[in-house]
Amino acid sequence: MKGTNKINEIIKKLNKTTLFAILILYIIALGGILTLIGRNAKFYVEPEYNHIVYNDVITPQISVYTAYTYTDANVQNIKYNINPNITARLINGVNPGYSITNFRMSASTAKTVTSSASEMYNFTEYSTYKTDITHSFSIDCSNTQQHPTKFFARIQYVKDKETKIDSFMEEYWLQPTADDINKLNAWYDLNVTDSGSEKPINALLIKSPSDTTAGQTGNLQYILTPVASSTKKDYTLGARITVNNKTVTPYHIDMQTWLLNEDGDYLPFVGVYNHTSPTSTYSQSSREIDHRLKAKYICAKLVYMRVATDDAGNKIVGADGNIKMKESATFYFKQNIENIQSTYQSTPNAGQDINPDDIPTSNNLWIIVGGVGGGILIIMSLIGVISIVNNTKKKKEEMN
Repeated sequence: MKGTNKINEIIKKLNKTTLFAILILYIIALGGILTLIGRNAKFYVEPEYNHIVYNDVITPQISVYTAYTYTDANVQNIKYNINPNITARLINGVNPGYSITNFRMSASTAKTVTSSASEMYNFTEYSTYKTDITHSFSIDCSNTQQHPTKFFARIQYVKDKETKIDSFMEEYWLQPTADDINKLNAWYDLNVTDSGSEKPINALLIKSPSDTTAGQTGNLQYILTPVASSTKKDYTLGARITVNNKTVTPYHIDMQTWLLNEDGDYLPFVGVYNHTSPTSTYSQSSREIDHRLKAKYICAKLVYMRVATDDAGNKIVGADGNIKMKESATFYFKQNIENIQSTYQSTPNAGQDINPDDIPTSNNLWIIVGGVGGGILIIMSLIGVISIVNNTKKKKEEMN
C-alpha cells in the first residue's frame, strides 16, 4: 500500500503540462511499436539488381501485355501477361545452348496504378533447360489489386563448365510521368494537329543522336483492325519495332504503350523491356481493345540506348564489370485511335521528334506563379495577424 500511495503522491505533484507530455511520449512509443510490428508482418525488400544496358552472353527480353476483360456484371478485370524470353548471344552464328540451372523472376507491385510499390510478387522458378526459351507468367488483379512497377530476373547458367549468375532489373512504366504527358502532348501538337484536323501519322521514328540521317536507326509502328464480329468499336492492336543495322550496332530498347481513354486515364497496354536482339524483331499482334475501355488515343514512350564500342567494334566494359552505354534518346508517340493504319508500311508516315525547347512550359509557369502568389498571401496574412495582436496589446497597456 505504501508503494501505491507514493505513486499517487508523485502523480498529484505533476502539473497538467507534464502529464500531457508523458501522454504524447506514450502515444509516439506505441506508434513506433505498431509500425515495427506492421513491417515485420509484411516485409518488403527489393533485390539489389542493376538495370543492365547489354549482356554479351545471355539476356532476358521481357514482353508485357495487359488484358482487360469484363464479367457478366460488367466488372473490369486486369491481368498482366509477362513473357521473359531467355536467349543466348550467338557465337559465330550458332546458338551455344547454355544450360540454365536456375531462373528466378519477381516483380515489385503496387495497390493502385498511381501508388508506390509495397509488395513483392514471386513467379515460379525454373531449372534444367537450355537457351533459347520463353516463359509465361501473369499477375491477376481480379481478387487483389497488384500492379507491377519493376521486374527482377536472376539467371544461373553454365558456360565453359563454369556456373555463372547474371541479374537484371527493368523498371515497368505503369503510368507516364507528368513530364512524359507533357512531351506526348507536345509531340501530338507538332505532328498530328493541323488547323483543327489530324494528320495520319502512324509511326514513331527512332533516331540515335549520332545518326545524321532521319529514320536511320529504326521505327515503332502500330496497326489497328476492327473486330469483324463486333457491333461496337472493338479493335485488335499490333505493334512492331524495326531496328536497322542491329547486327553490327548493339543497342537496348525499352518501350511502353498506353491507351488514353475519354476519362483521361492512361491504361498500360503492350510493352517490351531489354529488347537487344541482333537478329529478331519485336512484335505484338491481335491485342484486343474492348470498347468499354473508351480508348481514344494510342500513346507510347520508347528509350533507345546505344552500346559503347571502341574503334575495333569491341564493347567497352565499365569499372563495375557491365558494358557501358554510349548514348541514349527518348521518343514519344500519340495518335487518335481512329487514325491508326491497318497494315504495316515499309516506309511509314512517321512524325518528327520534338525539340525540348519547343515543349510548352505554361503549366509549370502557372504552378510557379501560383506558388509565389500563395506565399505572398500567406506572408501578408501573417503580417496582418501580428499587427492586430500588437495593436491589441498596445490598447491594453494604454488602458492600464
